[in-house]
Formats: sequence, structure tokens, C-alpha cells
Amino acid sequence: RCRRSTMLRKRFRLDSALSKGGWKEKREEGRLEALVFGDEEELVEKFGARDSDSGEDKIETKKPAWIDEDDEKEKVEIVKKKRLRKLRVAAEEREVDGATYSARLRKQFERVAGTPAWAELKTQRAISDDEDDDDSLLRQSGKLLASKSDCLSPGVIDIRQMKHGNQAKPANAVIQALEFHPTNRVLLVGGFHKTIDLFQIDGKDNPHVQGIHFDRFPIYSAHFTPDGRQVVATSRRREFYVYDLLAGKATRIPGIRGRNERSFENFVISPDNKYLAFLGDDGYVLLLSNKVR
Repeated sequence: RCRRSTMLRKRFRLDSALSKGGWKEKREEGRLEALVFGDEEELVEKFGARDSDSGEDKIETKKPAWIDEDDEKEKVEIVKKKRLRKLRVAAEEREVDGATYSARLRKQFERVAGTPAWAELKTQRAISDDEDDDDSLLRQSGKLLASKSDCLSPGVIDIRQMKHGNQAKPANAVIQALEFHPTNRVLLVGGFHKTIDLFQIDGKDNPHVQGIHFDRFPIYSAHFTPDGRQVVATSRRREFYVYDLLAGKATRIPGIRGRNERSFENFVISPDNKYLAFLGDDGYVLLLSNKVR
């Protein structure tokens, strides 16, 4: 019995020693976890913040690369040099601060070349992707023109510089009349040089087709008839002319009977080619038949 009680006491001491050693190991393990990961509250805050950041893009607050705080202290005269005068908002404006000068230069650059990709913030690119095509086209100030090798995509305008329409025979006077033929690519040009010139528009050479000269009759207005066979020309005179393109003959109309207007320079032709309407005096619109002269 005494031997049995002695063995029980030794076993109790051994169990207690083992339990104390395990507690020390757990305490040491907890200390290392806290040292590496922090305590439980810090760990929750850290992973919670990481989850919230991964859900949505952060809004960047960094400034664009071209903003300089010292610009506000500078003064720039925009009147002396011709190339800077186009930056004026008002005619009497002579001097602007550096910040305003930089903003207007940037706006002028974006009109021509568009906004560089490196100067755009991520948030701006993210917003533009989410908007509709029409809204993004209206909001952007960037480049809308496609290069010659690019394929046209929605929201892009292709503009090419063409040769002058009357380059084959430039007018040496003020041009008053300009109109395309209703069915063919023929351009009518008339003015104070008393001549109506017709040009075949091909976008390359635009050759001169025909010239119609009217003696002492500076052209104020000229229109093709809707069928494209005739040209009606008026001046600051009582008479006007009707030129037949097929016959190559000009018919002079001496005036409108019963009217005392000094000129019939303003007129239009009806779409069905039946009537000519002239602007008369005292608020009258004079209507003439195009079939009977």
C-alpha cells in the first residue's frame, strides 16, 4: 500500500511537470504569433482593411505632372507675340498669370493633339470606360481624329485636308456665290469679278470646267436650278441672267414688269423648279414662274 501511494505521488508530480512545460510552450508560441502578426485586434483590422481596399479602386489624389505651384507667381504677356494672341479670352486682355497661361496652353494642345496617355489619372480612365459612348465623346477633350492607317471606330472623326476647290482658277475678287451642282460633283463659284466659274471636284486637281463672264454685272447671288440644267445669276441691278448649261447661252431678263425695285439680288428657286422668289421692297416677296419669261 505504501509503495502504491508513493508511485501515485511520483506520477502526479510528473503530470504536473508536463502540464507546466506544455503551458510554457503555448505561452511561447502565442508570444511569437503576436510578434509576427500582432495581437488579435490588430490582425482583424489589418485583414479587414485589405478586404475593403480590394473591393474598389482607390481615388488617386496625386496632381497631374504639368502643374507647378510657382506658376501663380509668374506673369506672361500674351499680346506682344502673334502666336500667343489666340490664347486671349477677351480682346482687351494683355497679361495673365502663369497658372492661367499653362492651362490655356494645355487646352490648346489638347485641341490639336489630344491628352497624352501618361498624363491621365487611373480614375479618369476608369470613369471613361464605364460611361456611354455618346457621353464620353462629349466629355473628352482628347484626340478625335484618326490617322490615315487607322480604321475608323465609333466616336472617331476622319478629316483630311483637300485641295482648294478653285485652285485651278482662283478668283481675284470677293466671292459671293458658292454652290454644288444638285446631281454632279461640280462647284459653282461667282463673285465681284463678273464671272461664274464651274469646277469639277475630284479632291486632287479640281479642274476648271467652264467660265461664264457677264459684262458690267458683278455677281451677288447665283444658284443652280433643281434639274441642274440652268444657272440663275443676279446682281445689284434690275435685270438678271439665266444661263443654259447645255446650250451654252445666257438669257438676259430686263426686270419684273410692274415693279420699281432697284435690284433683285436676293432670290431662291423652289425645289420643284416651277417658281423663283425674289426679295422685293416694303416686305414683298415677288413670285415668278420659271417656265414663262
